[in-house]
Amino acid sequence: MNKHVKTCKLQGTIQIPSSKSDGQRALLAAALNVGNSIFLKNIGESDDEHNMCGIIESCGAVIHQSGNGKIEVTGVSKLPVNLHVNCGESGLALRLIAFVCSAFSGEKNLTGTGSLLAREHSFFADYFPQMGVVIEGEKNKLPFRLKGKLKGGNYTVDGSQSSQYISGLLMALPLLDEDSELIVTNLLSRPYVEMTLHTLESFGIRVENHNFNRFIVKGKQKYRCNEYFIENDWSSGSYWLVAAAIGHNVSLRGLNVESKQADKQILQALRLSRCHVRFKDGLLSVEGSDRIAFNFDATHCPDLSPVLVTLPAFCKGT
Repeated sequence: MNKHVKTCKLQGTIQIPSSKSDGQRALLAAALNVGNSIFLKNIGESDDEHNMCGIIESCGAVIHQSGNGKIEVTGVSKLPVNLHVNCGESGLALRLIAFVCSAFSGEKNLTGTGSLLAREHSFFADYFPQMGVVIEGEKNKLPFRLKGKLKGGNYTVDGSQSSQYISGLLMALPLLDEDSELIVTNLLSRPYVEMTLHTLESFGIRVENHNFNRFIVKGKQKYRCNEYFIENDWSSGSYWLVAAAIGHNVSLRGLNVESKQADKQILQALRLSRCHVRFKDGLLSVEGSDRIAFNFDATHCPDLSPVLVTLPAFCKGT
């Protein structure tokens, strides 16, 4: 199939959509907001967010659409004894809900669709048995059946597969009867764990963080929050910022420059390439007429890799 691509000059102000990473975390936390209703503002329309809405409704949460990107969620105190959850194609949803639902008694059946069914999820098989949960499935792939209940305690886990597993554990451990200590080795994408800690703090959950390799979590904590605003998405914004840097006249609205999101590091890459970043009156703009080559480590923000291939192609040097 042949496609004809014409060049054009982009211009205007771009309203950046909400973060599906922040949205999924907030939706699950809202479902754990026992006996209370919470208003989530700026919820997005991505498949991942729709999937998480379906997941928490399967868990018994009630969602009321209020319009204008605002929903009301009423949380649950316990999950169905025989829980069936479809995570769609969202790896984050699977990794969060697998641990959170295991904080409750009963049998949990987890599946997905598309590419998620083809992925291996060996982390669960490696660590669930240590934590009191029996996992049944073939070759570390979905569907899974989980039996038993997570037990608090002292655990050491490898964070090199995905930070999302660590986020799932940090959301589940506060619900347990026992206190826990979680040691994490080789943690990648640390800012995503930082985002999870921000969500937990917003919902009244306290986690003692020692340099992102040791977490002390008290048990018997309660999720409590009345209103939560979901941030706009730095991943989406990164492409427009690079477009601005290479000469297109675009500005971005809606991004929080104090955000914990990993992909806010695009600002660091732009500064290293000698672009001038300006934030004024809620608008973010970039002037990049004097771009130079730069070195950048994307270990903790891997989603920036595609756009960070484009930017250097328009910089002087290697």
